[in-house]
Amino acid sequence: DLNGKAVFLKLGNMKLEVWEFKDYVESKNDLSNMKIIGLTHIAISVNDVNNIYKKLKYNYSDPSL
Repeated sequence: DLNGKAVFLKLGNMKLEVWEFKDYVESKNDLSNMKIIGLTHIAISVNDVNNIYKKLKYNYSDPSL
């Protein structure tokens, strides 16, 4: 039991889930626990993942890594 509530918003192809829990966990060591405060995941849908990957790698790669 998550002991909370959620709202699911949709606009076109975009979806957003907003969650509120009565109790929460402050530790961020267990990313599978939905009660941890803060953003735990984000998903973005694209038509061509290989093309997006190449653009991101070219434009935002850190040469010091």
